[in-house]
Amino acid sequence: MSRRPETARRAARDVAIAISLVFAVVIVGANFVLVEVRLPGLTFEARLGWVILVALALGFGAGALWMRRAH
Repeated sequence: MSRRPETARRAARDVAIAISLVFAVVIVGANFVLVEVRLPGLTFEARLGWVILVALALGFGAGALWMRRAH
């Protein structure tokens, strides 16, 4: 099995992804506080770290989608 050579751009992207995942683990691990999440018709308890990461991911996804449609 042959692989294409690793480019500097791809290596930088892989490092950025790895750092982001480590950051996510640190955030979730450091926030053991339970918060109550209330959505229309749904209420549940979740750890603060997961609430932060889900909100971050949804915001990033919405921004990326908005930028893609704007251009």
